[in-house]
Amino acid sequence: MDVLVLGGGVIGCAVAYYLAQAGATVTLLERDTCARHASGAAAGILDPFHIERPVRNWAEASLNLFGPVCAQIKEVTGIDPLYDPNIRKISVSYESSPKLSHELLEEGLEKLSLQEALALVPQLNPDIDHAVLYPPVPCLDAKRYTQGLAKLITSLGVQVLENTQVDQLLIQQERVVGVQAGDQTFYADQVVDCTGSWAGTLTPLATSIRPARGQIIVIQTPPSWLSQVVYAPGDTYLGPKLDGRILLGSTVEDAGYDESVTVEGALGILARATKAVPAISQFPLLAYWGGLRPRSRDDFPVIGPHPTLKNLWIATGHFRNGVILSLITGQELAPWILQNIPSSLLLKDTVRSVP
Repeated sequence: MDVLVLGGGVIGCAVAYYLAQAGATVTLLERDTCARHASGAAAGILDPFHIERPVRNWAEASLNLFGPVCAQIKEVTGIDPLYDPNIRKISVSYESSPKLSHELLEEGLEKLSLQEALALVPQLNPDIDHAVLYPPVPCLDAKRYTQGLAKLITSLGVQVLENTQVDQLLIQQERVVGVQAGDQTFYADQVVDCTGSWAGTLTPLATSIRPARGQIIVIQTPPSWLSQVVYAPGDTYLGPKLDGRILLGSTVEDAGYDESVTVEGALGILARATKAVPAISQFPLLAYWGGLRPRSRDDFPVIGPHPTLKNLWIATGHFRNGVILSLITGQELAPWILQNIPSSLLLKDTVRSVP
């Protein structure tokens, strides 16, 4: 079966990966370069604890897939996604709060006093009231992971065409038969729209998808200077990487398709991050960027067959969870597309279809 995958972000590459492994002939079309937008801008913290159920169930299932796939990426392509399967996460608070609920304790969360928190992370601000310690979560470099996945799928026979912007779907009698990209025409048995924040500009009835800008600042520290992910008030995180970089984020903004980093956004991130871990102010600023995360009306992913156009599939709306949900999206969607085997996980847990 010939399948066109539109979009070279982490979702498109993951869908193409599982389609190719299942024997499909896959062509992936990317408007810019793979990992250019939200996927390359993500923090790469694979944390299911902040995701609401039922989608959290999906994220937890996805985590089991990362170790083997990241190892395959490194072995086949030479690109190291910097996958670390066990990084502790600590969330700090400047105000007192009641004891953790029984449900949170059962999930392995532990409330730490100031002294206990400083013993674990000496760099923390001593003015915090307490902290909450979470079970370990995996982390990786989202850009390297996506670029590696894009290179890996080419080794599986996927034709990856970058700088190929799709202008319109080719529709015959309510059936999608291909796409038009400039002066090039591509035909296929099935078409999968994984264009993220741009899905609403291409696919009918996907107009509920809108971009949500997130800004990130990167600093360089010695490797292992910070060994835990730190979450702080104001939707702030410090995400350390194996090479010593720390990603500071983030924002959630309605800025249209503007990926710029703003002074206001950067100053806010730096103020909140340095309040939580004051010593980061001594380290050099390495980079900064903005990414556009595809957000649906209810913040749930939009996955499945288009309700009125045959042979058209949609996989978008992952919002802040595109990386962690990437592999499970591909694994569950591929047999649905190729063998018409609906995903019991998606249907049972997310109860989501195209709006």
